[in-house]
Amino acid sequence: SMKYLGLEHPLVTIVACLHGDELFGLTLFDFYKNRLAELTGLALLIANEPAIAMNTRFIQTDLNRSFPGNPEGSQEERLAVDLLDRVRLSRYVLDIHNTTTDIDAVAIVTNLSPETRAIVNLFPSKEIALIEPPLAGHSLIGQLTGGVSLEFNHTFSKTQTAIDIVDHVIQGLLQEKQDLPRERNIFHITGSIPKSTPLPEHGIRNYEFIPELQVYPFLYGEKSYPDIHALAATSKTTELI
Repeated sequence: SMKYLGLEHPLVTIVACLHGDELFGLTLFDFYKNRLAELTGLALLIANEPAIAMNTRFIQTDLNRSFPGNPEGSQEERLAVDLLDRVRLSRYVLDIHNTTTDIDAVAIVTNLSPETRAIVNLFPSKEIALIEPPLAGHSLIGQLTGGVSLEFNHTFSKTQTAIDIVDHVIQGLLQEKQDLPRERNIFHITGSIPKSTPLPEHGIRNYEFIPELQVYPFLYGEKSYPDIHALAATSKTTELI
C-alpha cells in the first residue's frame, strides 16, 4: 500500500517512509501536499503505509533491502515492484530517512551522476556517503540514476531548519538553479563494522578514521542496525560539488 500525489512523469519525487517509523517524510508530505499546483513537477509518495500504521520499521522484510522487488515475495518485496515502477519515471528522487545517530543531516548516494550531483550541490552536508556496489544492491537508490537518500537526525528533523534544507533542494531542482560548488568529503563505503568486532577503547566518532580497523565509521549509533556497529568507509576523497 502506497500513497501517491503528483504528475505521471514528475521531475522530482519525495519518497517518504520507506521505513514506517521514520516520520520526517510524513512531515514533508504534509508540508507539500497543498502546494503541488504551484510546484509543478513535484510528486509525493508515502511508501509503506502498513508499517507507518504499526509504527514499525517494516512488516515482513526491510523495504529498503527489498529492491528491485518480487511480485511473489513478502509484503515489502511486492510493494518494492510497484514503488520502483512509480519512481523510475522521475528524474530526481529524494528518499527521506531518519537516523538515531548524532549526524544532523547527510546525503547518501550510490553513484555520482549529473542528477545525484545536482541534488548534493543543493544540500548542505560537507560529508557525502557513497555506498559502493554491491552493498547498495537492494536499496531504492541503488536502482536509480538520480536517487539520493537524505538522512536527518530524529530530533533535528522536527525543526523548521530541516524542512528549509529540503525545500532549498526542491526549489533548486524545479528551477534548475545550482549553488556554488563546495568542497565535499566523499566517504567510499564498502562494508560495515560487525557487532562482533571489538571497538577501540578511546571511542569512535562518525567520519573519524579508526586506525585499528583502517576504516571511517558512518551512521555509528544507529539503533535500527541489529548486527552492525556502523557502516564502514575504506577511503575518503575530496571533490567540488
